[in-house]
Amino acid sequence: MNPAATGVITSTDTSQLNSMASVEKTPEAAFAPLGGTFAVLTIDPVASVEYLDDPEATTASAKLVSKDYVVSIPALQCMFNPAAPFREEDVLFVQQGRPQDFPAQCIDASMSIPIVPQNCGVDEHPSKRELVRMATNPFPFADCYLCAFATANVRTANILVVDPIICVLHKEDQLRVSNLTEDDFELRRLKRLREQKGKEEQRQNVIPPARRMTEAM
Repeated sequence: MNPAATGVITSTDTSQLNSMASVEKTPEAAFAPLGGTFAVLTIDPVASVEYLDDPEATTASAKLVSKDYVVSIPALQCMFNPAAPFREEDVLFVQQGRPQDFPAQCIDASMSIPIVPQNCGVDEHPSKRELVRMATNPFPFADCYLCAFATANVRTANILVVDPIICVLHKEDQLRVSNLTEDDFELRRLKRLREQKGKEEQRQNVIPPARRMTEAM
């Protein structure tokens, strides 16, 4: 898992989501999860390796214990074939605690999107960003945030269900999360370019003048 996803909410915490009453339901059967909602991601180790048709891999996978993860579904979802048995979804892991810096990955704590409720003000949060809010039930965990780099591309079954919507972002915040994640990807790209340029300049400074002239010829 990406080092930016070290504080993800797992199965020990998700019971609060399941116990909350639903304020809103999908009006009719739909392919869940819907964009802008929060969900509990469960990994099926055996099904994940089924396509390999490898008895050894299947046996090893059956011994794995999978946790559940609270995730956010981006508002803008990819087009998919509803007749196919499965489809791909991009998800953002919900993380809890104070965002951290990961210099080796060119990720800093400001590249985070805080979720209401928080025990600190906007100015005290590393991101200095306004908090994103729910349009339905309050989010049941405090001091959580999303990060553009704590993501996964997962496979889910194409099954029509009438699924209760526990937590969904306000429409304006759904768009804001999409824009902020794009901004953070660009910030990370620029940081990497600056770091690469700095290393190149440092390398040029240590090359002897005679050798530098030879390399330039």
